[in-house]
Amino acid sequence: MSTDYHYASPAFAPGAVEVFDFRSDTATQPDAAMRAAMTTALVGDDVLGEDITTNTLERRIAHMCGKPAAMFCVSGTMSNQIAMMLHLTALDELVCDANSHIYNYENGGVHFHIGASVFPVHHSLNYMNADMVRSALHLDTFMRHRPLTKCIAIENPLDGLLNPLENIQEIARLAQRYKLKMRLDGARLWNASIASGHTIADFCQHFDTISLCLSKGLG
Repeated sequence: MSTDYHYASPAFAPGAVEVFDFRSDTATQPDAAMRAAMTTALVGDDVLGEDITTNTLERRIAHMCGKPAAMFCVSGTMSNQIAMMLHLTALDELVCDANSHIYNYENGGVHFHIGASVFPVHHSLNYMNADMVRSALHLDTFMRHRPLTKCIAIENPLDGLLNPLENIQEIARLAQRYKLKMRLDGARLWNASIASGHTIADFCQHFDTISLCLSKGLG
């Protein structure tokens, strides 16, 4: 009989030594102080708006992003899909990076939930730049045989690569010119802020909706 057991987390294996898991920043776990904070958090009925911890978190994130309000969601996918339902209707089109989460890892939610299309921008550079976005826009209403672009989504960072604020500003000017919505998948925006020296709000000011993730890089 084999005794080669495989534990879900090496930290829980008997006699475990310190292990560093570099597969993904999603493989990290809360430390003791985080777990203690969970056990002592003030809670209430969120439907009635009485969950103090959730309300405080939402106000803090809204202030950090320079936005009027925030909403706690259980996943980044959920946040992205809610935003797409705000920004798109059936037969609209979303332009995004071909490597982005919203295109590759959300089960075609934009198509399923909204009936909208996604136009992925393929490239070999470190990030999707303004020239690429400009070329991907479909704005001609003369012969509507294809969906029209209504939203641009940027994931920053994407695959560990920073999309510079200057490039985002240029894309935002395009969006303003053509009255398009801007969506920021900022699952790792904390990293972009530290790497660039810009604040979270510096990035967020150019977008209509933003998501930030609290489950990565824990401990």
